[in-house]
Amino acid sequence: MGKTRALILLCAAVGLCHCRLVTVPTGPLLRVEGQPLSIRCDVSEYEGPREQDFEWMVTRGMETIKVISTFDEHFSERSFQDRIRSGDISVSRLKDNAVELRIQEARISDSATYQCSTPSTDSVISGNYKAAVQLKVVPNSLIVAPDAPNPVIREGGSIRLLCNVSRNFLEGIYLSLTWSVKKGSSLLEDLLTFGPDMGVMAGDNYMRRYTDGGMRLEMGNGVSHSLVLSGATPDDQGMYVCTARLWTREQGAWNRIQEKTMEMGEVTVTPTANSLSVQVQDDSTLSTGETLLLTCSVSAEASMDLEVTWLMNGTRVLAHLSRDGVLTNTSDVVDVRRLGKWDFQLKVHSLELSDAGLYACKVSAWVQRDGGQWYRATEKISDPAHVHVIKHSKYAA
Repeated sequence: MGKTRALILLCAAVGLCHCRLVTVPTGPLLRVEGQPLSIRCDVSEYEGPREQDFEWMVTRGMETIKVISTFDEHFSERSFQDRIRSGDISVSRLKDNAVELRIQEARISDSATYQCSTPSTDSVISGNYKAAVQLKVVPNSLIVAPDAPNPVIREGGSIRLLCNVSRNFLEGIYLSLTWSVKKGSSLLEDLLTFGPDMGVMAGDNYMRRYTDGGMRLEMGNGVSHSLVLSGATPDDQGMYVCTARLWTREQGAWNRIQEKTMEMGEVTVTPTANSLSVQVQDDSTLSTGETLLLTCSVSAEASMDLEVTWLMNGTRVLAHLSRDGVLTNTSDVVDVRRLGKWDFQLKVHSLELSDAGLYACKVSAWVQRDGGQWYRATEKISDPAHVHVIKHSKYAA
């Protein structure tokens, strides 16, 4: 860049209208064996046709070899002709005054100094007509080997996504890891990315979950890295993927030079609704003045908090017991008690004829995420029990 600035200042000093400037990226450029690469070349401040021509050459030690030209099909030397014919090496025009030298599969032997030059179309020779950059191709050492997650998770459980990544550490090359999920026929969706600058970026739909602690990154020994999703819901099921990328820092921006993606495995989240059952005891017949006792029995395989509502004839709320034990919507003759973890007893004192009807128990299951956030996982209502009330007779035996 110092020579370029000096050249511009020199042109300005001598008062020239045009001062041809050929530029390539600032090197050295680091690339990975077997990966595609491109080197851009631009020319500006020139006279003549808008569309300019370009020639590429490489220098290794004292030897300079012609690679490819935009206008001379016989320019290439024999050592490159097979790769050019196969399309492995090509030159692509980006604009009238810009091209890219492209290599589809970089070789270690491609390491060299690459020179881009432009034949003059100027009335006066001024400026620079060629520019060079050093390219270094390093061995492909990136290995991505994720561990398969547990294929079946109960709702409210945790999904651990372990991604093992190894590589040769080279100065100037940085690593990033991205965990993603593909749900059904939808596109791949990023959960979280770590790196290449040691930063962490959550996906658009997972930012709050990361902030609340429901998604956390666990860095291992430099090889094994885990992303943990806690408080899993059925929406979390899908195919999980781990992607490792290698980057270099060029012209103040991150440039990706390699990417490897591996499927980790399919995860199914069993909904709480699948294991939750609610039942009220059988029909009963009582007399006026007696006490009605009904038990709502709940069974579930997952860990959850329960909220219980007793209903009469489908709509009338007799009592509501919150998941923290607060009883509301009741009267002096109605009471609800919790018997152990899974049973809830309804007691109606001094039955009247109007108390006859259908009694049902509605249960809401709540699951807590890490960070304290609760969500209603599912809700179920028992089949109703038919309660018959007959008028008490003082003459009954």
